[in-house]
Amino acid sequence: MSGRNLKCQRWFLGINMLILGLFLNTEMSFAQNRLTPAKTSNNQQRNSAQQSTNPTSANALRTNSGVARLAGQGNVSANPAASTNLNNAASPATTQSTISSPDQQMSPELKAKLQEAVDKFNKSDIAGSLKILKEMSQTNPEIIPPRLILAQWFSQLKNRNAVRVSLEMATEESPNDPEAYLLLAEISLQQGELTAAELLFQKGEQILSQYSVNADRKKALTISLLRGKMNLMQLRKRWAEMQQMLANLIQIQGESPELCRLIALSFFHQNQDAQARNWFVRADSLSKGEGMPADGMMAQLYISRGDLAKAKESIIAAQKAYPKSTDVLSLSIMMAINENDLDAAWNLVQKLYQEDSKSLNVLKTMGNVALFRSDFAQAQQAFQEVVRQSPIDSEAVNGLALALCEQNDPEKKKLALQYATSNIQKQDNNREFLATLGWTLLQAGETDKAKQILQQSAADGQLNAATAYYFAVLLAQNQQNDEAKKLIEAALASKAPFFKRQAAINLLNQL
Repeated sequence: MSGRNLKCQRWFLGINMLILGLFLNTEMSFAQNRLTPAKTSNNQQRNSAQQSTNPTSANALRTNSGVARLAGQGNVSANPAASTNLNNAASPATTQSTISSPDQQMSPELKAKLQEAVDKFNKSDIAGSLKILKEMSQTNPEIIPPRLILAQWFSQLKNRNAVRVSLEMATEESPNDPEAYLLLAEISLQQGELTAAELLFQKGEQILSQYSVNADRKKALTISLLRGKMNLMQLRKRWAEMQQMLANLIQIQGESPELCRLIALSFFHQNQDAQARNWFVRADSLSKGEGMPADGMMAQLYISRGDLAKAKESIIAAQKAYPKSTDVLSLSIMMAINENDLDAAWNLVQKLYQEDSKSLNVLKTMGNVALFRSDFAQAQQAFQEVVRQSPIDSEAVNGLALALCEQNDPEKKKLALQYATSNIQKQDNNREFLATLGWTLLQAGETDKAKQILQQSAADGQLNAATAYYFAVLLAQNQQNDEAKKLIEAALASKAPFFKRQAAINLLNQL
């Protein structure tokens, strides 16, 4: 068999796997993911409530339980803050805890020693810094384990490997302290290592049950444990266990809109819809009108379940109760897109714009609906305004690249490629952005590069309907019509709406 034929067979095998991945892909629709994007800073308080209440967003429902966010750069600083996790590592001046309780104060002598440890750390004298931290911990039992302090400092430098090594060594050097196990569990959870996370949570919980050094710290770590396990149960779809974690959290922290909505989610996934709605209503009363109302939440969940009839009933109820709510209007637009009623979607966008014309989120919604209507000039205008005001908004940059590359203008296609490339430079593993880059390359006539990037976007065998269409166009250009037809049929069989659906239908008819 020739090398060329072997290469083609491998390519066909890969495409077949992608088709299978498309049928199995459970990601939410384009409208769901992109017509209700993260809100802008103009309405920060209201928007943060909305972000935490979208039941179709995995990130929105995974509560913040202390996962190490490895951000920031430069030197570290020492400040005896209340937090004992790695979650505040967002800038070089981030406060980090070295004591086990916020009520405890450090003596001037202890502060001076800590600053000495920081100075050595910032000069890359890790061994010298660790030596000082160990001396401090021997004479001051309120100090958290030295390796945990190092992990916090490494987190400020975005040194993920050093963070994990420090935590691993903390489990050996301080085997009776549970925090390193809990943080390692959360890091594993963040990286999708669910079995490892579960085992680490179990070990951390066992040690925490015997921990008695400081009651306040034990309470904080118990909350972190419960939230971490709740996230794990959600990912495992063990809804009853998730519900139990939430009940335990409410016992400790009291009810909050966030916890009530998560309990509602667990009831919904156990097919107890009435109970779910009751808990959403309970959340509404606690949130004082912030975020999506109960019927809107139920509508989103019904959409995720594929029950569009009940979703529509819930949306109508939400519209009657909150006719001017931008959240409800956004949801109504999403429903209109799902029903392929693009005129209704556009009318709702106009109404949404009247209610909140300064919102970047509204402009992104307008741009996305314009993409669906193939009004690429309008989409370009909307996304350009968002990018002008917020150049780091990757979703808007992605939408702008799509709007530009669809227009019959070589300069715009070139600009689209620049925007798509810039997004990948910021988020090189984002599947959607990779697919957009592949499409802009294909539109620019760079077929080989397009093929490479599109393959990369579906390296795990999963792709959405729009990406399947991009692949199909590439195959059709290479006269591989049978494989192209399979991909288009798979894309059209998907319930998820995508802005190239009509183009896919047209291409299928041509093939």
